[in-house]
Amino acid sequence: MLQIPNHSHCTICSKAITFGDKTCSTTCQAQLDDLDKRRKRTMFMLYGMMAVLIGITILGSQGLF
Repeated sequence: MLQIPNHSHCTICSKAITFGDKTCSTTCQAQLDDLDKRRKRTMFMLYGMMAVLIGITILGSQGLF
């Protein structure tokens, strides 16, 4: 039976890489960093909008808005 060595795949381009690494090159690492920044910004905006909507709901239920 053929044994496949322990490996993982690049998060961006899916090339086989050394086990434990996330990316295969600095280019893929830069793309991953950019993707993480966009995800964090999106989540921040989502939570901010939810907070605003909850605030409006609370103020509206008290007759202040």
